[in-house]
Amino acid sequence: MRKTHIAICDPYLNTKGGGEKCAVATAEVLSKMPGVEVSLLVYDKTSTVNKDELAGYFQADLSRVTIRQVKKDEKLLDRYAKYQTKFPPIVRDFLKSYIEYKAFREHNIDIFINNFYKSDIFCPAPVGIYFCMFPQKLAPPTDFRSLKGKVVSRLLNIAKKKYSIESEPSNMIDTYQKIISISTFTRDWVSKLWDRDSEIVYPICENMLRKGVGKEKIILNVGRFFGPGGDSHHKKQEVLLEAFIEMSDLHKKGWELHFAGAIARTTEAMEFALSLVMRAKGYPVFFHFSAPFDDLKTLYNKATIYWHATGYGVDEHKHPEQHEHFGITTVEAMSAGAIPIVIKAAGQLDTVVTGKTGYLWTSQDELKNQTRIVSAMGDDERDVLKENAIKFAKNFSKKSYQDSIVSIVGNYINL
Repeated sequence: MRKTHIAICDPYLNTKGGGEKCAVATAEVLSKMPGVEVSLLVYDKTSTVNKDELAGYFQADLSRVTIRQVKKDEKLLDRYAKYQTKFPPIVRDFLKSYIEYKAFREHNIDIFINNFYKSDIFCPAPVGIYFCMFPQKLAPPTDFRSLKGKVVSRLLNIAKKKYSIESEPSNMIDTYQKIISISTFTRDWVSKLWDRDSEIVYPICENMLRKGVGKEKIILNVGRFFGPGGDSHHKKQEVLLEAFIEMSDLHKKGWELHFAGAIARTTEAMEFALSLVMRAKGYPVFFHFSAPFDDLKTLYNKATIYWHATGYGVDEHKHPEQHEHFGITTVEAMSAGAIPIVIKAAGQLDTVVTGKTGYLWTSQDELKNQTRIVSAMGDDERDVLKENAIKFAKNFSKKSYQDSIVSIVGNYINL
């Protein structure tokens, strides 16, 4: 009897980020189910992925998982490059998606799990599951009654016939039976932008707790450094820095602010990071750019307070994508016993319960006031928050994630 082929698409496995951690954990747990064959699909540019290295990095058992290369048709790519400027956008995007679709179809997939951020790949299998970090805007519907619309419709029908696709090409997401959202915030926007229901499966958050490391008067923020403006997921480190600079009372009591994270590879990001360093001169502020994992874990365990400000000053209704979609670093900090004092918005609302596991703020004044309250707490009072945070963070474990995946995918096997 033929096994059910489950394929997980993540073209960035070599980056070994949070999304890749989830893709590997998905492959690991599904490969243990009876009657299935599990593959991790990678593009040509990541075809050098080493399975043993990947398994070691994420501490996963991939012995029953195959890594497959997805190779796009070079002739179709050349033809697309030659004629793409002559097609209207809807046809151009459609053809690009279907070049990818054709490449995936060659792998005879039964269940396709798309773990590619902002992917526009049409589902190449009878069953499709789409992991959504945050929903992109779909192409607006075309008026096929107009002359231009009739031409577009004709071209689309030709392409559909060529690729033997029955799904409606103007809406990629409708080719997927199931959508998984990483937070309540994402689920709500999937409903608004895609008019689809989705199920929440929280991403895996690393347990950062290290026994024997004592708490110090450290406020920590972890996040990549992006330049402000544009489409970057700016983490608003400048907001936190200015708030701390204004808290001279904490400086005198020995409190420090520590920033940790990699700098994005853009001129704007480099200039932004440099501006923070220059602004922080003379204050108890420290930067840990691209800190090794072991050093980062130590910082989490030394930190008494964790700050987060992504989305501050941004209209959530106009630019929801610039807010924190979930907030993995907040949960990681909580797992190490750092008390979160984070912005009251978006994904953070799933991870912090005010007064029980941490505090939420809406203004810099509120951030400063809450920080002063926590800094002035006695050990017993602070330990209650700390233990609550550690306990709550366990809800976002690898086991919780994998249990949810098995429950969802199990509904589609042998249909």
